[in-house]
Amino acid sequence: MHLAKRWTPGLTMLLLAACGQTVAPAEQPDVAVDAADDVATDEILDDTGDDGAASDAIADAAVDAAPDATADVASDGADAPDVAPDVGQCAIDDDCMGKLSLSPCQLPHCTAGVCAAIKNPAACCLDSDCDDGNECNTHKCDQLQHKCTNVAIANCCSGKVLLQDASFESGQDGFVATDGPTNGNVSWQQTAWRAHGGKKSLYFGNACHTYDNSMTPAGACKPLLSDTQPVATTLLSKTYLLPKDKKAQAHFWLWLDTEPSYAKTIQPGVCNPPCNAASTCIQVAGAPVCEPEKDVLSLQVLAQDAPPASVFWSTQIDKTTLGDPQNPAPMPFQDALDAAA
Repeated sequence: MHLAKRWTPGLTMLLLAACGQTVAPAEQPDVAVDAADDVATDEILDDTGDDGAASDAIADAAVDAAPDATADVASDGADAPDVAPDVGQCAIDDDCMGKLSLSPCQLPHCTAGVCAAIKNPAACCLDSDCDDGNECNTHKCDQLQHKCTNVAIANCCSGKVLLQDASFESGQDGFVATDGPTNGNVSWQQTAWRAHGGKKSLYFGNACHTYDNSMTPAGACKPLLSDTQPVATTLLSKTYLLPKDKKAQAHFWLWLDTEPSYAKTIQPGVCNPPCNAASTCIQVAGAPVCEPEKDVLSLQVLAQDAPPASVFWSTQIDKTTLGDPQNPAPMPFQDALDAAA
C-alpha cells in the first residue's frame, strides 16, 4: 500500500449494543470487533439517546376563591343571599371556564367541586411534554405553536443492552492496536483533534495530521515521496458474548479523508458479477476489472469458528466523510456472520 499526502481519518466514538429485535435462537458466538486499515476514530457513541429533556411538570392550579363577605342588600322587598357564590366552586368542567389563569399547556377541570388546572394532552410547553415513550424518537416542543414534533433518530437501537461505550476520553478504552512494520510515525493515538461528542478522539496518523510517514514536523510537514512507506493497522476490541435474543450492532462516529477511489481518477467499468465492497470496477486495457482499493477502513466481526465478517467498508461512503464526522449505519453482526458463512 503506497500512500500520499491526504489527511488521516479518526474515530470519535464507538458503541457496541444489542437491540430489541428478536433473532433466531441459535447460539451466537463470542466476537471481537476489528477496525482495520487506514482510519482514525473519534468516539463510540450510543445513538439512541435524547438530548436532555426537562422533567415532566404538571402545574398545580391555584383555586381562585372569592373573599368571604356578606352583602345584606334589600331590593324590591326581597332579601339578597347572605354569601356570594365562590368563583372556584364547580359541578362540571364547564363551570371552570374563565375562572382560572391557564397556560397553553393547561385545561380547566372540576375536581371534588373545586376548579383546578390540569395538563392539556394536546399541547406542550416543554420538550418533556412530547415524550412519546419511544427512545428512538426525538421529543421537541414548538414553543410558538405549542405542538410536539417527534422524529425518528437515525441508526437508533431500541431496547438496547449496552456492551461497550468507548468515548476515548481517557485512552483507548480497551482496544488494542497492532501497526504494520513500516508504519514509522503513523499510529493510533488519543488526541483532542476533531473530537465529536467529547474532548478527545482516537486518531490514526502522525503529528502532521496525515498518514504519509515521510512527513515530520522537523521537515515542515512536507512529503518526501522517496521515503514514503505503506502503512497498515488493526484495532481490536475485547471479546463479547452476544445475547441470543437480540441483534447486536456497532454505532460509531467517523472522520475520514483518504485517497479517492479509483473510479474518481480512472475510467469506471461495468463488472459482471459486481465487485465486492473492497474493490472498484475500472477499465484496464479496454476491459472491466475489479481493482482492490487502497486506503480502506473496514469494520469486521471476528467470531469463534467462523471467517471474519465485514460490517462496514469505508468504500461505502467513498472513503471520505466530506469534512465532518459521520455516523454510518453498519449491518447487524449476525447478518454479517450469516453472509460470511
